[in-house]
Amino acid sequence: MISGEGQLAHITFEQLADYQDGTLIPEEVTFVETHLAAECHSCQDDLAWLKGTVVTMRSYDWEAPPAGLRAIARRNFREHFEPVAQKSRLSIWLDTLLAPKPRFALAGAVALMAIIAMGVALITLVGPGPELSATVADVTGLVEVQPAGTHRWLLLQA
Repeated sequence: MISGEGQLAHITFEQLADYQDGTLIPEEVTFVETHLAAECHSCQDDLAWLKGTVVTMRSYDWEAPPAGLRAIARRNFREHFEPVAQKSRLSIWLDTLLAPKPRFALAGAVALMAIIAMGVALITLVGPGPELSATVADVTGLVEVQPAGTHRWLLLQA
């Protein structure tokens, strides 16, 4: 397994646990041992922790854990220790471009409040708009009108 920049990929928790238990197929054993021999300190530390944990756990008289507990432990370990994928330069640039900018957000909020305040002041100073009226010359079919300030619709007649 090779990662994007020519470095060996880290061994998964499952591979380390299965290696510790002796349940890996020969090809995977070779991969794990080659990787550990290449002095990947992170994977070596994980294996040492796993070995110590197994020794400690085997030294106690344990009751059987509830069903699914092992899967939960593996998932939690994977979420905590799984290496973060490298982002492309384009992805980093887009994240930077689209990331919220607190100083601009504050300036935008102040500008928006100023615009709203000016609108309220203009409406207050100028007053309501002019009364609108219309004259209907001809009506064909059913036509209704809703007078301003009401919720009722009335039948319109010429």
